Amino acid sequence: MRVLRVTLVLTVLLVVMTPARADAWFGLLDRLSGPGPFYGEMFDFRLVCFGRPYTGQELGDRLFDLELASALANPDHPATLEAEKNAWQGLVGAASASTIPRLQLSPRQVPVSTEDVSALHRQAGTSGTQALQNLRAAVLEELRANTAANSVGVLWSLCGNGRTRSVSIDMAADFWVAKGTPQYAEGHSIRLLVLMPSLSWRVVKDPRHDVLDLSAGGGMYSFSSGGFDDFAGVVVQPARVNLHFPSDWTRRKVTSWRGLLSLFNVHYGVYAFPAGFDPNAFNGVGRRRERIPVELVQTVSLFVNWQPRAIRWNLR
Repeated sequence: MRVLRVTLVLTVLLVVMTPARADAWFGLLDRLSGPGPFYGEMFDFRLVCFGRPYTGQELGDRLFDLELASALANPDHPATLEAEKNAWQGLVGAASASTIPRLQLSPRQVPVSTEDVSALHRQAGTSGTQALQNLRAAVLEELRANTAANSVGVLWSLCGNGRTRSVSIDMAADFWVAKGTPQYAEGHSIRLLVLMPSLSWRVVKDPRHDVLDLSAGGGMYSFSSGGFDDFAGVVVQPARVNLHFPSDWTRRKVTSWRGLLSLFNVHYGVYAFPAGFDPNAFNGVGRRRERIPVELVQTVSLFVNWQPRAIRWNLR
């Protein structure tokens, strides 16, 4: 019991110190054969993602480098113009390596010498080029969609934009409470803590249609109350379904109906308590003192994912 709580605290502290936040959080745990229903807050953390490399992150980094070099460029200092020219070349290289057609940039659209850079500044400035403006908007949209795929359904995601998630390892820390009733725990409320790692699978890879994730896991639970002795055991989640709107919808402004709907996703799953519960574990009254056999309990939760809307240029 003490080890379980210490492990939970360390896990929460580790994840809280990371900046990649989505938002989530409340759920309903259906009634056990004994007490319930339980209501509570669900904190899911995405620890690591596995999937194909994503080139949009590199392109975003090179765009940031170019904008910084452009801001520092001075026609009276050739070294600064050379730095901007090199930044342009780095951007072209990253764009040409992109597997996403709308993120590609023709070399004919960029300066190839310091004289070209100087002329560009005299005309409109680097940020004024239409090609760069279009590319900037496209990169932001692509990064939002990829971030949505990597962070959907969790409170915090540690996955960067260097990959597009196919499979991930997640950790759940769920805090449930059931209101006190005369039938159990001498009328005291009953608290349930669940700490569970899980494996999550992004079923559809196309961001235009990825509306379903599946996961399964197992971990530890702890019941506590002022009306009975604390006890703990093993809990399994054989299946959980995460329904959400397509990642592509995060390209839209949040004020549009698709952009707004892209924030929300719903989890439906089951908890299994394979060992059941000992007689009078919940200090029940009358027949409620009997042993509770193996339990399979439904859960429903709502998550809100704001992380794609917090994308910044410098994500390195």
